[in-house]
Amino acid sequence: MKKKLILFIVVGAAIAFAAYSYLYQDHRDVAESKADYTIEASVLSAAFVNDETAATTAYLNKIIEIKGQVKDIQGNVLTLESSILIDLKEPPTSEQEEKLNGSVQIMKGRCIGYDNLLEEVRIDQATIL
Repeated sequence: MKKKLILFIVVGAAIAFAAYSYLYQDHRDVAESKADYTIEASVLSAAFVNDETAATTAYLNKIIEIKGQVKDIQGNVLTLESSILIDLKEPPTSEQEEKLNGSVQIMKGRCIGYDNLLEEVRIDQATIL
């Protein structure tokens, strides 16, 4: 009886540890992670417009290195090619903002989805490379 109780406690502790480790994983640092995809902004946007399901399967929650022309800047949100919204980890300074507006940039962030009503791809935790 005593052996069964000890075995039960050891197995229970192992299961509890595994569950805790799974639930409280370290958050990945997008800036330090390798990009899963390197893609042009227009190509990414077209992928979602043409086949949202396939594009969502391919890109959702993936780290993407994306290149495109900055069309608009509002706080820490940049718009690339008028259809990619990029939420920067840190807002650009006014000096950086002047250089960014209208220029072609490469950024890295995590794709968090597609808004089919506005036809916009959303990327967060982004940094300018």
